[in-house]
Amino acid sequence: MSKRRWLFKLHTWLALIAAIPLLISCLTGAILVFKYEIDSLLRPAAINVEQVLDERQSLDQLRSTVQQQFPAHEITGWTLFQQPQRADVVYLIAHGSSDWQHIYIDAYQGRVLTEPALATTHFTDWLLELHYHLLLDHTGLLIAALASSMLCMLGISGLFIYRQFWANLLRLRWRAARLTLYVDTHSSFGMTLAPVMIIVGFTGAYWNFIHLIEEGLVHDDHAAHIVTEPMYEQSLSLQQLRQQAESSIDGFAATYISLPWAPGAQITFYGDVHDTNALTSQYASKVSFDPNSGQRLQVSDIRQESIGRRIDDSFRRLHFGDFAGLFSKAIWALAGLLVLWLTYTGLYVWWTKQKTQRQARQRQQQRAAATLSAQP
Repeated sequence: MSKRRWLFKLHTWLALIAAIPLLISCLTGAILVFKYEIDSLLRPAAINVEQVLDERQSLDQLRSTVQQQFPAHEITGWTLFQQPQRADVVYLIAHGSSDWQHIYIDAYQGRVLTEPALATTHFTDWLLELHYHLLLDHTGLLIAALASSMLCMLGISGLFIYRQFWANLLRLRWRAARLTLYVDTHSSFGMTLAPVMIIVGFTGAYWNFIHLIEEGLVHDDHAAHIVTEPMYEQSLSLQQLRQQAESSIDGFAATYISLPWAPGAQITFYGDVHDTNALTSQYASKVSFDPNSGQRLQVSDIRQESIGRRIDDSFRRLHFGDFAGLFSKAIWALAGLLVLWLTYTGLYVWWTKQKTQRQARQRQQQRAAATLSAQP
């Protein structure tokens, strides 16, 4: 069997095995590229603030507002978006529970915009959970990881199978038979989108496998920890800690605050810095503090980290496709949608060839039987 034929069989079987989870992941991923835009259409009063004022209220004022409104919850995380019109997202865990919930708060007026909601309450949040682990927890995480690996291998094997695709890239024989047209579009679209498929497949598989390994080796019980009380000193000023964090790294702007939700966790400010490339995420650098004393424990400036750490951080923007704004997001969304077409055309071509081969074998058997019956 030639190498190309072997690769073609591998490409076919990978597609057959991973078809359903890949369809789910690619369709949801294409939609989630524009999650904020969709949320703004569906729930504008919850996602965006009413009016952008000159100054935000301090984190301490906002924390007090949340605690007064939800006294039976503990704040475990806080997203500070870089777009001023977006409402902050505050993550909560109810006393006696380990389930994360979230609310939106207008940081300018200090007004809570929503009630606590689970990750599957709203449409795009539910899609995100479906995309991440197929709503099957760790089993789904493994399935999604394997499917992402296969997406990556499909892109690589396709590059070798159709390595001369450039010669016929623009040749789409619209008036030809359906099988011929499907072969043309499958090879042309597939090869054009192969780099995106490889990037998205690799980064998705990487994150899922890392998560599974950490769960298995470290036995991280944080996600199952039952919250009953605050896990950090409540007299600490989050506003002062934020100012200290932003003065610890030149050009640092906090974008997410991780507050302790289990024993041993720290108060950590993640954020963005200037003078970095387009692939650096908005959470690349961080400053950590002791949850009891507020003493600064760690400063990590992505600009001074190893090449491996910077590559690892770049996976976020590469997977989400937001490294070049609307342009790259549109390409990533289109790639996700076209995977549906690639799946359909690929299965159609495979099924048609299987049918043709079966019919050829039947005719051959009939001829052989007729020959035998004609012999004296």
